[in-house]
Amino acid sequence: MNRFAMTALAGCLSIAATGAQAGADLIVASSLPQVHFWVGKHMDLFADAIEERSGGDIAFTRFYAGELTSVGRELDALQGGAIDVAAPLLAPYHEGAFPLSDVTQLPTVGTSSVTQTKAFLALMDSTTELVSWR
Repeated sequence: MNRFAMTALAGCLSIAATGAQAGADLIVASSLPQVHFWVGKHMDLFADAIEERSGGDIAFTRFYAGELTSVGRELDALQGGAIDVAAPLLAPYHEGAFPLSDVTQLPTVGTSSVTQTKAFLALMDSTTELVSWR
């Protein structure tokens, strides 16, 4: 997993880890199905690792495919206390809330899906640290 993806996933899942207490049963929800690679190959594996490394002090009850929150409503569910972790938290659906993620939504007039995908992959694979200009 590249550094950008790892940082993003760790950030989303660390919400639970930093607020967890011994014996915590945390609710982790995804608006995406478990078969989606962001969930089945990253969220589940990371949550499994947290459970294992906590020695049983942290456990996750997992919900998938919008069972508790839908795409674009993850932040509301987190802030409202319905869930403890949104994984993935789809930042582009929360315009203005995460300024650095908005960079990926810049206008792409005159490009194709191929060039957009290549540019996004180059951003994710880059070792350049992103910083806020605010």
